Amino acid sequence: MRCIVRVRGEAIVRNMLLLMLFVVLILISFALIVGISVGIGWALTRVLPFSLFQGTAVGMLAALATWMIWRRIIESSPGPVIAGETGDEDEEEEEEREIPESKFWNRKGERTWENWFRYVLANAIYDELDDSWDGVEDMDERTLQEQAIRLADAALEGLKRKPVYTRRVRIAPDTLKHELTRMGQFPYPQKVLKMAADAVSAELMEWGDEVREVISERSWGEPADVI
Repeated sequence: MRCIVRVRGEAIVRNMLLLMLFVVLILISFALIVGISVGIGWALTRVLPFSLFQGTAVGMLAALATWMIWRRIIESSPGPVIAGETGDEDEEEEEEREIPESKFWNRKGERTWENWFRYVLANAIYDELDDSWDGVEDMDERTLQEQAIRLADAALEGLKRKPVYTRRVRIAPDTLKHELTRMGQFPYPQKVLKMAADAVSAELMEWGDEVREVISERSWGEPADVI
C-alpha cells in the first residue's frame, strides 16, 4: 500500500511540474510578444504621431499579420524531396519492371527479328498480366516474367506458321493454346490466354509492316533493323 501511495504521489508531483512548466512557457511567450510589440510601438512613436498604446497595438497587429503570412508560405511550400518519390525515379522504376533485353540477346549481333519480337511481345504480355491478372498476387516477378516469355514464344510460333502472303497478323487465344500444347507447356486459364492474345495483337498493330515483311521474307534470323 505504501508503494502504491508513493507512486501516485510521484505521478501527481510530476504532473504538477509539467503544468507549471507549461504555464511558465506561456507567460514567457506572452511577455516576449508584448515586449516586441511595445518595442515596435515605441519605434513608431519616434517617427509617427502615435501614442505608445496606439503604436503597441499597431505592432501587435503587424506581428500577427507577419506570423500568418509566414505560416501560409510554410504550409504551401512543397515538402522535402524524398528518394523514390520523384518523377525520374518513377520512370526508372517503371523501366526496371520491364523484362530486360539480356533475357533475349547478349550482343547486338544476336538481336535478330525473332529475338526482337520475343522481347517486344513478352513485355506487352508482362504489362498486361501485371495490371489485370488476379493470379499475379501469388506470383513473384521472376515467375511472371517467365510466364510472359513462354506466352510470347507461343505467339511467335503462331506468327512463324502463317503463310508468306498473309496480311492478318493478329493472334487468337486458341492459337496460343495450340502452340503451348505443342511446346509441352501446362495449360493456361482461358482468361490468361485472352489477355495475352489481346496484348500481342495490340502490339502487332504497332509493328504490322515489319511483321508482315519478316513473315513474307522468312527473315526471322536476320538482324533487326530497329533503333
